[in-house]
Amino acid sequence: MNKIVAIIFICVSLFAYEIEISKAEYKLFGEIVEVNAKVVQLSNQKQNIVSRLGGHLEKYFVKPGQKVYDGDKIALVKSLELAKLTAEFIYLSKQLNSAKKSLESIKKLYKKGLASKKELNDESIKVDEILAKLSAVESQLISLDIEPKKLKKPTDSLVIRAHAQGVVSKLLTPAHSNLQAMTTIAEIVKENGFYAIAYVSLKDAFNMDSNTRGELIIGGKTYLCSFEQLLPKVDEETQRARALFWIESQKEKLFLNAFGVMRLSMKPFKRYVTIKKSSLTMFKGEWVIFVPQEEDHKDKESINDVHHHKEEGHKEHLREEHNDSGVKYLPLAIKVVDSFEDNVAVLGVEPGTEYVSKGVYFVKSLLLRSELDGHGH
Repeated sequence: MNKIVAIIFICVSLFAYEIEISKAEYKLFGEIVEVNAKVVQLSNQKQNIVSRLGGHLEKYFVKPGQKVYDGDKIALVKSLELAKLTAEFIYLSKQLNSAKKSLESIKKLYKKGLASKKELNDESIKVDEILAKLSAVESQLISLDIEPKKLKKPTDSLVIRAHAQGVVSKLLTPAHSNLQAMTTIAEIVKENGFYAIAYVSLKDAFNMDSNTRGELIIGGKTYLCSFEQLLPKVDEETQRARALFWIESQKEKLFLNAFGVMRLSMKPFKRYVTIKKSSLTMFKGEWVIFVPQEEDHKDKESINDVHHHKEEGHKEHLREEHNDSGVKYLPLAIKVVDSFEDNVAVLGVEPGTEYVSKGVYFVKSLLLRSELDGHGH
């Protein structure tokens, strides 16, 4: 009865849990070199937040490290210049309305022969002059992110906003400071604009090309990097060449000027059978992958010329042990040669071999459970 219940549990569990199957394939693995690297950002990846008018920096709406979007408030500045500018806009708006009414009156009188052509032209010129001044002031207000049509009275409150998405890197001017026009008050960096400079030996520098890949390791986290170019100058202090990499994976937070280790994969390249890193697990003291039970594993074992006869016997033991467990996957012992990014180069697996690439630990737990239920030796 217990055996039937266990088999039913395994079958239902396998159905409910997502098991993903992949195939082993040939891939090129380069020589792995570890070097020091530094997180940097190119100048065109930064956004300087500027107060275009002089005034008093009242407060910030953001803090360093905070993510902002286009249009988000950055700071509030009280500006006498803005007060004069908005007052002028309101005055010119009223003056324009008055001049337009006067022009309409002159037009009516002109049609009745009660006003001269010169009077009509003079009034028309007056309207055009006011309109030109008003347009110039309106353009200045729009450039300050102020909507002129919403102005009902003069204001000295200038809200400075972000013009692109990013992360606040620095607040460069203390709050409650007096500002000159065009003062930079904050710096925003684009989240996808982080790069790494790898310091490589001159010998390794000559082996770098478009196929070179990198893994930047900082604080226990790994960031995938793609090679951009070799910088023209050698670092004077270390006498090493500087290679620029774009940091592709930026889901985790990065800090400018942080140092880490860069694992480089570069020429010469060798071809290995590879599997996904997620498929590897330790099982009874060996690295294994799980393969469908229907596979003809004996043929696959015969190509593993790096395992001794004793190891081959242990593989057979692993399979026989679980043939009647009710689980449709079996452990296959392999030898790890190298790993880079999500790929692992292995010996003991033929190209095209199907294996579990997702749900490995679940399959492993089912095999262990089958042993506890009396199916192992």
